[in-house]
Amino acid sequence: MNRRRLTLALMAMTGSLAPLAGQTSFDWLSGAAHPRGMALANALVAAADPAQALGMNPAGLRLVGPKRRIQAGLRLYPAGISQTMTQLIFPGERQVFGVELRSVGYGTFEGYDEQGQRQEDYTASEVLIRGGIMRRIGSSLSVGGSTGVLFGTLAEVRASAVVWSFGVQLGLARLGTRLGAVVQNQGRFVRTYASTAPSDKFPSAWLLGLSKTLAHLPVTLYVSGGQDLATRQLLLRLGGEFKLPRFLVLRVGLDQGKLDYARGQVSADLFSGLSVGFGTQTLGPSASATGPGKRLSGLTFDGAVKLLGPLGMSSSFALALRF
Repeated sequence: MNRRRLTLALMAMTGSLAPLAGQTSFDWLSGAAHPRGMALANALVAAADPAQALGMNPAGLRLVGPKRRIQAGLRLYPAGISQTMTQLIFPGERQVFGVELRSVGYGTFEGYDEQGQRQEDYTASEVLIRGGIMRRIGSSLSVGGSTGVLFGTLAEVRASAVVWSFGVQLGLARLGTRLGAVVQNQGRFVRTYASTAPSDKFPSAWLLGLSKTLAHLPVTLYVSGGQDLATRQLLLRLGGEFKLPRFLVLRVGLDQGKLDYARGQVSADLFSGLSVGFGTQTLGPSASATGPGKRLSGLTFDGAVKLLGPLGMSSSFALALRF
């Protein structure tokens, strides 16, 4: 692949990722593959359970129960882009370990040479292999970190990088509140696609968050805010999780990313950036071992959609099994 074709291909791939709300092909690193995080607008800095912890806040691995957990998720974007996630979590008394494999497929691109003559089609994809650890400090505080290796493929061209995140969580049980802080997705290239390729930065950010369970309503509220270190954009995310009868939950979220989707179409822009999801409640280690809880405690299902205004919508589905 010559340099001009490679540069054009990278620009086309980056442009096709506009629905992911970012400026780089790596923005999937900062978005939730799991529907719970997606439905709550990525506002889980203070309450990222194991399904989201490795990406959003590794300290959230503290919320895992006494059983191992395996989970798989699929997220679909406009333009035929898809992301898959597989995780395995190993609990411990003071420490919890997790490993994750995430991959993004960008689809197939038509190939042309410098004269505009049709060439062989090619594909683009990225794969992240990541591990993380959390350690409890006392009964309320936890710290965690994760690191991973990212591999990218564009036709026959390869790229690689390392990424890491670090976070803390503090639980205030008497107040029904959790506090959290995280530095996400600090990255460094080991090998770039090409020296002539457009500049690309990892979607790194610092975030502070809070979660609050209301005393007299079956509702937990989530809020997080911070800054994208690559673009200097301020971030604000809000979410709410409503407990429904029969071990079901409804989730709603909204983030400032809706501004990225505005296109001047009032009907389409009105709900852009809004995310909605549903699922079965995650039962903790103290949940009842009899009745319906026993049947649901080992298996959970979640789904979510995020509205992207004129761009369409993104959807996500996941299954988790504790054993």
